[in-house]
Amino acid sequence: MLIKNQNKSQSSGVIKQDTRSVVTEQDVFTSDLLNLLNDTDISHEIRTPLTVIKGFGELLLNSNNLDLVQRQNLHIILQNEARLELVVQKIEKILGAFREKISNK
Repeated sequence: MLIKNQNKSQSSGVIKQDTRSVVTEQDVFTSDLLNLLNDTDISHEIRTPLTVIKGFGELLLNSNNLDLVQRQNLHIILQNEARLELVVQKIEKILGAFREKISNK
């Protein structure tokens, strides 16, 4: 647990602590996550490079200048792009639920 603006005073040998200023680690995490969500569109920042990789990969795959090994490597690249796209969709779903939960508080 983190303590913010901890006020201690001593009178008659008794230490008093202002507990209204206690901030939990979960509060800090939630605040950091909200700042991140407000500062960037995570989906956009990840999806844009993936779209570029997929687009150029498909263009290369349609060309007649690739040998068998190059085509196999390109298929691996495109398969992994598809896997990352699924991860982005899952992240969007989780963030959507988180945003909804926060807005309902």
